[in-house]
Amino acid sequence: MLTQDKKTSFWVISDTHLIADSLHDHGQAFSQMQKTSQGKDLYYQEIALSAFARMAEEKKPAAIIVTGDVTFNGERVSAEKFAELFKPLTKTKLLVVPGNHDIYDSWAREFRGKKQYYAGQISPRMWRNIFKKSYENALSIDRNSLAYSVQLNPDYLLILADSNDYGKEESSTAPATAGFLGKEQRKWIKEQLQYASQNNLRVIFCMHHNLYAHNPAVNKGYVVDDYRELKEQKQKEGDMAGELMVDLYGCDSGIIDNLPQIREIAHQIMKEIRAEIVEECFHKFEPIGITYIAVITTSHFSIHTWPEYGYAAVDIFSCDEKVPDLIAEELKLSLGAQKSVVHRFERDIEGRRNQ
Repeated sequence: MLTQDKKTSFWVISDTHLIADSLHDHGQAFSQMQKTSQGKDLYYQEIALSAFARMAEEKKPAAIIVTGDVTFNGERVSAEKFAELFKPLTKTKLLVVPGNHDIYDSWAREFRGKKQYYAGQISPRMWRNIFKKSYENALSIDRNSLAYSVQLNPDYLLILADSNDYGKEESSTAPATAGFLGKEQRKWIKEQLQYASQNNLRVIFCMHHNLYAHNPAVNKGYVVDDYRELKEQKQKEGDMAGELMVDLYGCDSGIIDNLPQIREIAHQIMKEIRAEIVEECFHKFEPIGITYIAVITTSHFSIHTWPEYGYAAVDIFSCDEKVPDLIAEELKLSLGAQKSVVHRFERDIEGRRNQ
């Protein structure tokens, strides 16, 4: 366990894409790569990460979780430099999982003058050795991947999954963008979920790829291929339902006192969580205020509004799959709210969390 503090904090960063300063000379080849690196700032990375590490040493979060693409293109020297930059941390634990650019990436290069040269790639064994301190914090390590779990505090278990598609030897082809977990890793994840349930721990799941398609336009290759199996697996481990309660402040009074708009927003949210309306009931109070309630195929949905205060209360209960927190942000935008506060509650079919 990293800390006994139930009110602890942790930081999450991703896609640092560090290329160690020692791998280039600011020459022509490197400059050309920088111009085609999709906006990555390659010149001040070590300075920026050092400053970040110093800030962490001052603020003392329990952990810094790095969810992959630590290196620019899987250079072993870059991974070693990343570990070195965070070595001065005395209270904060560095917890790292790889991204699709980190393990056996054939694009690993160093740059001298006008030329590029091969740079050593990172094998899974090298990765575990470079980030040995991360794995030393593990409650459990998956022997079939680079995944591991860490108990954050008395209430939370961190599952750091390896969602990347890489081979068993050095590569000569472009790194795979898509990700998957695979049967063996999902079996290990199931064991971690069972442990969490038996020990009354809530799970925070971390990996490089997404579990949900958060953006309808940009998601190909960014969501793990076996996301359906993983979501179904999580549902089976004792969670009967997920309830999302959202308090929204500073709402647009014109919106939250408009019954047709409230119904339209409710229907859109229910579509997002793949629920169908069984029956709905609504009432427009005089002079102002609305209550909307729907019985849905996965449980219920309600909105209560107080336009005079610019306040709305939303409750979404779903026994099908967990309601994603992204819905809270969508509600905030739809209701024109200035602030939202999210409360999450998980129902437990077997009563294990309340024992």
